[in-house]
Amino acid sequence: MNIETKLYGSDYGGFMVAPSLLVNGSTALCAGIGEDISFDIQLMGLHNMLVIGVDPTIKSLRYTERIINKDRYRFLEKALVANASNDILIYENSNPDYVSESICSDHESVDDQCSRLVSTITYEQLIQEYGSFNIIKLDIEGAEYEVIENLQECDATHFCIEFHHHCTDFSLKDTHNAMSKLISLGFNALANRNDKEMTFFKV
Repeated sequence: MNIETKLYGSDYGGFMVAPSLLVNGSTALCAGIGEDISFDIQLMGLHNMLVIGVDPTIKSLRYTERIINKDRYRFLEKALVANASNDILIYENSNPDYVSESICSDHESVDDQCSRLVSTITYEQLIQEYGSFNIIKLDIEGAEYEVIENLQECDATHFCIEFHHHCTDFSLKDTHNAMSKLISLGFNALANRNDKEMTFFKV
């Protein structure tokens, strides 16, 4: 890869980016916020981006309300899914001190007996509302596989993703299939932090 890369955000919540491919004043999609938007903050601060944050958890909503600059940040209390739906079941974390929840009942961190309905949004609906994204980040606890499989095109120069084959019934083969799909959409370079957190670039 003949581009300079850099970690944006904290070691826990950050991803590798290629600053030269980021367009100042463009829009970023960050799905899966939790309680760490250090990545989002650097996109806003260093590149004056508008960040669309998508997360269905109540803890994430309260966290972002305390710290975000609403001029450059739009928070949507929704789950990013592959296909349009009014709402969907999400399973709560089995540890009340943690924030991550998942639409996958087999996720090792959730209690499959504790769920609630949440509103949803698709990538296509986000494109219709906000236009194209220069950078996309997905940390959506297993929902990424169907979202990626459903993509028909993607204009972003960055696709940052945490895969969850390590904690759901999705397998490493499912991750490799998702990677192949992103390659077919024109992403031709990769920064791989730990075989789970990756950034795909269009160079």
